[in-house]
Amino acid sequence: MKHLVRIFMAIALMGAFVACNNSKNQYVGEWELESVSDDGENWDNTLVTPGSDNMMLDIKADGSAVTSVQGMECESGYWKLAEDGSVELGKQTLSLDDEGHLISQEYNSNYMRFVKH
Repeated sequence: MKHLVRIFMAIALMGAFVACNNSKNQYVGEWELESVSDDGENWDNTLVTPGSDNMMLDIKADGSAVTSVQGMECESGYWKLAEDGSVELGKQTLSLDDEGHLISQEYNSNYMRFVKH
């Protein structure tokens, strides 16, 4: 009986590790800026055109992240998964919306929306 309980506990623990890993992996990849909102004003693809080397955020599995604009690196740093499942990147917090877009939470009165590239 004890052996059976240990097996169930091991399976549950492995499931928790897989869930945490998947949560982290959903952020890994290249993200392209799709729209910006600042003080209630929204700018979409009229200023931000997908596929035209706009602002990109490359979140890497090793914990590093690089931001580039028009193909030129402008900032690099490290990210980590927060307890609530969001991403902490420097002073910025990002999370996924229901549509799978990466959304920056309010920072200096603006929001940014990224689409996975």
